[in-house]
Amino acid sequence: MKDESAVQPNEKIPLPGSYLLIAGSALHFRSNHLMKHLPGVLEPFTENLDVMGSWSAYNGPDRSRIIRLLLGFWNIFRNPKGISTLGNARVINGRRLHLPVILHWMIQDIWLYWVLRKELRPRYEIVIAGGPDSVLFAWFLKKFGRVGTVVYYDYDYFPYVHDYRGYKKLVRYLVDLRERIGLKLASEIVSVSRPLVELRQRQGAALVSLIPNGVDVDRFTKAREDSLGDRSPTIIYTGTIDERWGIDLAIDAMPQILRKFPGARLIIVGEGPDEGNLKQRVARLELDGSVEFMGKRPYDELPKIMANADIGVASSRPDIFRFYASPLKLVEYMAAGLAVICSGGGEAEMMVNESGAGTNIEFSADQFAEAAIMMLSEPDVMQQLRTKGMQYAQSRSWNCVGEKLFEVLERHADPS
Repeated sequence: MKDESAVQPNEKIPLPGSYLLIAGSALHFRSNHLMKHLPGVLEPFTENLDVMGSWSAYNGPDRSRIIRLLLGFWNIFRNPKGISTLGNARVINGRRLHLPVILHWMIQDIWLYWVLRKELRPRYEIVIAGGPDSVLFAWFLKKFGRVGTVVYYDYDYFPYVHDYRGYKKLVRYLVDLRERIGLKLASEIVSVSRPLVELRQRQGAALVSLIPNGVDVDRFTKAREDSLGDRSPTIIYTGTIDERWGIDLAIDAMPQILRKFPGARLIIVGEGPDEGNLKQRVARLELDGSVEFMGKRPYDELPKIMANADIGVASSRPDIFRFYASPLKLVEYMAAGLAVICSGGGEAEMMVNESGAGTNIEFSADQFAEAAIMMLSEPDVMQQLRTKGMQYAQSRSWNCVGEKLFEVLERHADPS
């Protein structure tokens, strides 16, 4: 089946010269991530594409902490970098130092530039810097005349991505400072959500473009066509199992849903820090037979898993990070033909409202149960929600992302 991340160029001539995407550690995340898709999105539109990624100091099988540290130091000494390919793109990987969180945000990308500088091309037309942890890497390229233009890819509001363990105020200051450096360094900012666009404009960015996260429409739609027809009503959550994502809301709503639909199921796909608490919650509510934790699954399996469900869960708690996010899962739910229950505001709420693919609720188990029961009780309404979601997903395909990103690059490419 065609992977829509590898965008077809639609008769556009690839931009001449060399281009660099600084994807960093996100290139190798096990979870679904924008930076894992962008190389395939960019490659058809560029004559020569390099992708910079980074490995952990130790990325082998699970071992004791001291063994991991020792092997990590040995890897940095013996094998600090590597070159591979991804499609027609050249991938340049550096091995990250194992650092406390404060030092990571101070020097990690400086180290990576030092390790990888000789593997980079002498000159790039445009460098796309993915997030604040790539800013100093891009700054060095600009300072030493190795890049003409920097585009900052603004895919999260990073000061609030993590709790940063006890260093919250200092690390958030450093991350916010890096974001602001990125805004000044870049000729254009590409933000993934409308709240992020507005934030960057308030912060003084001269040119900001909106390019929402995408979805492989063909893959998810085909999975829906091949899905099982006769099954129990199924609600699904996919992604990180984190308290902020509000998965407990769906769990707390299940007793009410089960009274109306005794065979209903809730499937939770993913892993994360709140998994243990949620499993205890399920046991306490005596829902073990109705709630299934599937664990982390390969991305290629997600379309089939989603397609055999009815409702996708995006019930985030009100949270500043979630407000600015552009959830990949939401448009994937829609492409897979799911109705959506959403909360938390921000871009996610805007997407549900403009698509008509579901409903936004307050963060309330009663409201979640009411919305789910209404959707499952009204087949005609459910079909309308599915159809609208699948139509909306077409406008958020990786093809669309590639077209918009091509326009950004074309604005800044050297006409000669």
